[in-house]
Amino acid sequence: MTKAIVITSGKGGVGKTNISVNIAVELARRQYRTCLFDADLGLANVNLLFGLHPEKTIDDLLFEDAPLEQILIKTDLGVDIVPGSSGVEQIANLDSAQLGSLVERFAAFSGYDFFLIDTASGISRGVISFCLSAKETILVLTAEATSLADAYSVLKVLSLNNYQGTVKVLVNRCSSIPQAKKTYLHFKAVADKHLKIDVAPGGAVLFDPLLAKAVSLQYPAVALYPESVFSQCIRALVSNLVRTEEGPEQSDNDGFWTRYAHFVSSSLILPGEDRPTPRKGSVAEAGSGDKSLASQATATAENEESSEKHDVAVGECEPCGGLLTVGRIPGPAPIYSHLLELESYGELTVDEMQRIISHDPALLGRLLEAYHCVRLPKEEGAFHVEHIFQELGEETVRRFLVTTATDNLLQAEVVEDFMATNELWAHSCRCGLMSEALARLIDYPFPEEAYIAGLLHDIGRMALQSRFSKMYSDCPPHAHTEEAFLAEREVVGMTHAELGAEILAGWGLNSFIVDAARYHAETSERIATALDMTRLVCLAHMLCSPLEEKVTKAVEEAREIFKLSAAQVFISMQTVSQDLLRLATTYSIPRRQDADIEGACQKLRQYRRQAVEFTTLQGWLPAPSQSGNLGEEVRAICRGLHLLFGLSRVICLFPDQRHRQLRAEGYPLCYGHDFIENVSFMTASSESRIVDAYHNVRFSVLSASALRAMADKQLLRLMDAEMLLCVPMHSGGAGCGIIVCAIHAKDCEHYQLLRKKLEMFAARAVARLAFC
Repeated sequence: MTKAIVITSGKGGVGKTNISVNIAVELARRQYRTCLFDADLGLANVNLLFGLHPEKTIDDLLFEDAPLEQILIKTDLGVDIVPGSSGVEQIANLDSAQLGSLVERFAAFSGYDFFLIDTASGISRGVISFCLSAKETILVLTAEATSLADAYSVLKVLSLNNYQGTVKVLVNRCSSIPQAKKTYLHFKAVADKHLKIDVAPGGAVLFDPLLAKAVSLQYPAVALYPESVFSQCIRALVSNLVRTEEGPEQSDNDGFWTRYAHFVSSSLILPGEDRPTPRKGSVAEAGSGDKSLASQATATAENEESSEKHDVAVGECEPCGGLLTVGRIPGPAPIYSHLLELESYGELTVDEMQRIISHDPALLGRLLEAYHCVRLPKEEGAFHVEHIFQELGEETVRRFLVTTATDNLLQAEVVEDFMATNELWAHSCRCGLMSEALARLIDYPFPEEAYIAGLLHDIGRMALQSRFSKMYSDCPPHAHTEEAFLAEREVVGMTHAELGAEILAGWGLNSFIVDAARYHAETSERIATALDMTRLVCLAHMLCSPLEEKVTKAVEEAREIFKLSAAQVFISMQTVSQDLLRLATTYSIPRRQDADIEGACQKLRQYRRQAVEFTTLQGWLPAPSQSGNLGEEVRAICRGLHLLFGLSRVICLFPDQRHRQLRAEGYPLCYGHDFIENVSFMTASSESRIVDAYHNVRFSVLSASALRAMADKQLLRLMDAEMLLCVPMHSGGAGCGIIVCAIHAKDCEHYQLLRKKLEMFAARAVARLAFC
């Protein structure tokens, strides 16, 4: 099924067409059948970036009955191009029969995996019709005020026309990732404040002077300069597109063109065009009988529009809308780092995913929102994390977690937020564990659900703290003073407990969990007659306080309400503290007393590097094409090792079907193509250090003096090497191949330092080899 993606911009000159062309080339490089439609009206220039000059354009298809194959340009990079022209604009003038014929003709494009539409800039009928037809639109902008204002105009028109898809904002030509993040967050904050439209991050492309050189040479940069900064950014962007390819939002080609034919010929709300007939009772209709009211409404609308443009261009708005957006709730960076490390080594199993999700309220919240969107209405019942996997599927959850972890680590930069998030995580986990422990003591029938309720009880505080961190700078998670509640009401009109209840209800959680969040900060007198779940979470919250008088009061309440002895409660508190310490140790989350600013800064830099390296690795070794061609997979492995690590003399060894030999595999004109057919090792050999590294899954750097087996020494000579670098490929602890690289002795220490990255690369390679 074809996935249609529209790429647009509010302002010309922001690099939209370069982005479109290079995304298409990268998709084709990954063996996705890709077609790029140049819908840039009279300024169609996609062909120029390929150095091509089409004889026919879409005009010939629409108005001269030319067959599709005559206008389609097949490039040497695997991308098919539909050349554009001013004829695109004339589609709006076709009658219903001609539009029907058009849809039928474009249905022929269904043989592609990706169909990209590079639109014109601005908010013309043609551009907006393309965007409204797609379930995914990439909006390209830069940090310049004019670009932001024009991009916002596109969002506004889409919102006015009730756009049902997702707009992914791509920040182009930025000087750094932090600048891109700041630009995106500011733009999204204004959109959330004024518009009703789904906005998500689409990625960042850093400024690279090599791009201008590629344009002058009329060849895509990702093909001409694959190691450039621009190319790495494009690969990361495409990896995200590919990861969501099989998700529930995938669009079909026929449906896209049917929707386009509808929108381009229907009444749309567009600047400069007559508005549709107003509904009865609307402001416009009221204006016909009450001119003062109409004038007032018009003036108000103009003021609002002026305010919006000022907000988006100047950046002086205070983002106070969209508090229910889960994407605004951060989780602990160490957990995301742990998650990426498991995925890098191919060890992110279903059990590990469930464990991580159940330990992080922010991550659980993100998935709950997605789970609520797709599940069928059901009667209220106990919630379990397993339900998410049943509804969304293992691979969807995996892609969701990896994307979330990568995005959060790339954006982590404020030390104070990092430390506050860790502290809030510790409080939430402690409360969840305490709620479950109390539930088991009183034989509550759903102790696991009590844990979830305790874990999520402060989700409102997490949402507010991510937006208004200064308000909580001197207010730890356990502190619920009247002054704090008053401050929350003044800022957002409700307390964090009330906000948390709204969020949880919006995620479709049952009323027991919702009420536990709503009343967790109430006094013990008020919750004395509440249902057990509410009382459990409220008492757990009190017992998690570092204030001795609060804990003492909670112990007394536990005795009066649940008939629990002080000994039972204190033993449970001690067990919970030990469990929390184990969790913090597993994820390397520092305790509050151990945290320091300098250490936190170093950790954040380390996490960002990890995310960048992971994204780069995903770019060079993307998801397997499932072609089953071992030679092509070996080609991808060798290319990645050369580009990422500078290793050009590489041999890949794989076991035969009986696991008696390790045999070298290659591809046409690969390194060693003249001798690899004769390279093999007996797996039963006890002398070969290469076989030993394969069997024991051991990263090894072998010098000539360390080699004993004749086959090892012969390979050393064949590869003209001073030393052999052996990187095993394994799955579940069992070897499935080994990569042998020739290196110089002087580089031995360098590659020892790269051991972890090389092992991650090998683990990624194993995922590709699973289909061979």
